[in-house]
Amino acid sequence: MVHSGGHAPDARAAAMRLVMRLREAGFVAYFAGGCVRDELLGIVPKDFDIATDARPADVCRIFRGSREVGQAFGVVLVRREGTETQVATFRTDGPYSDRRRPDHVTFAGAQEDAHRRDFTINGLFLDPESGEVLDFVGGRRDLEEGVIRAIGDADRRLDEDHLRMLRAVRFAARYRFRIESATAAAIERHVPRLAGVSRERIGQELRLMLEHPSRGDAVALLTSLGLDRAILLEAQAGRGRSPRVDGIEGPADWTLPLAAWMLDRWGGTPPREAPQAWSRALVLSGADQKRVRDLVAIRARILGSDATGPGPGADRDMPAAPLADDEACAPRGWRGMRVAARRRLAGMAVFAEAMRLLEAGPAAERRAVAEIRAALEAFREVGVIPPPFVRGDDLVALGARPGPSLGRLLRALYDEQLEGAVRSRAEALERAAALITARR
Repeated sequence: MVHSGGHAPDARAAAMRLVMRLREAGFVAYFAGGCVRDELLGIVPKDFDIATDARPADVCRIFRGSREVGQAFGVVLVRREGTETQVATFRTDGPYSDRRRPDHVTFAGAQEDAHRRDFTINGLFLDPESGEVLDFVGGRRDLEEGVIRAIGDADRRLDEDHLRMLRAVRFAARYRFRIESATAAAIERHVPRLAGVSRERIGQELRLMLEHPSRGDAVALLTSLGLDRAILLEAQAGRGRSPRVDGIEGPADWTLPLAAWMLDRWGGTPPREAPQAWSRALVLSGADQKRVRDLVAIRARILGSDATGPGPGADRDMPAAPLADDEACAPRGWRGMRVAARRRLAGMAVFAEAMRLLEAGPAAERRAVAEIRAALEAFREVGVIPPPFVRGDDLVALGARPGPSLGRLLRALYDEQLEGAVRSRAEALERAAALITARR
């Protein structure tokens, strides 16, 4: 349960000085929430939040130049020593009509503030001066036992903000905790209500899960609780754990485990529309949607499958036509490709990530990666995708006419370069002149 780590000295020291300044002014002030949770787990907090009985006007008066970022909720952002710290007034929350934020708040004390938070492990306060932990909700016990438990009535906590279902999964996966039975049952009851949460917020929460090394546990929990279908807007149930997501180790852009999850949910052959459908469900950026599509398509090309729809397009800086137009790639797989097609494929921006996707797959896919790397080793000195010997201006100077035929000629010449048929600029220009003369 406990992870190794230390304090972030500068951020902690800066927050400590804010607490002491509030106390010197006669107010109560503590570290609150996630930073307390992480310190008790031995994890370096990313930031430090402060909870106090000082009203927002008092905080702004004490710390000149501060700004209220949640005036209705008593939240002030204090910038000191190059660090921004959130200082919030103890409060209780009113109804959550929009299932995201309370309609109104009432300023209160530390105990009331703890009881309005989501999970017990996030309801702790720490006196940084004495080291005393204030626990009004049983959070310390749950940290020690590795439990995610809603504070008070689980249905009420989830009904206030339905995204808390996903936060419960994220915390459980990240800290390798279990979700307490009453809280898990409440999540299962509230799954349909995830439809009322903005797709952007759902996508952001999933991104946090998939970027973390605990991504495999997160996907397994989402599936076991039935949240996967609501997240992805799919009717089909998940397949339990995702072996490919489990197989992705260390840091990774979230699109890589997302593509891995897509493959496992569809038995390795997602339909053509899957990347676009997931993009709509998670509100992916254009760049992220393209990465997922290209990862899935490159894998299919390597394995000789055309079941995933159109192939990835070429990157803008590649002197090549779209990969999907290269008949040498489909559907025979890597072994059936010409050398030029292999090198074009390997030159794509996401090719290295596609290798990781294959490495996370079954044995046959891992063997394909070893074969590919051995084949590409021959091009280490010159580069897999070297600069072309000739460009469009060269062909025009030799008498070629601008237009689609010029692009096809450039591609043919570059293929010959990649195949090793021409080995220098002089040879390429000689070959270009011959082709231009033959086409007149």
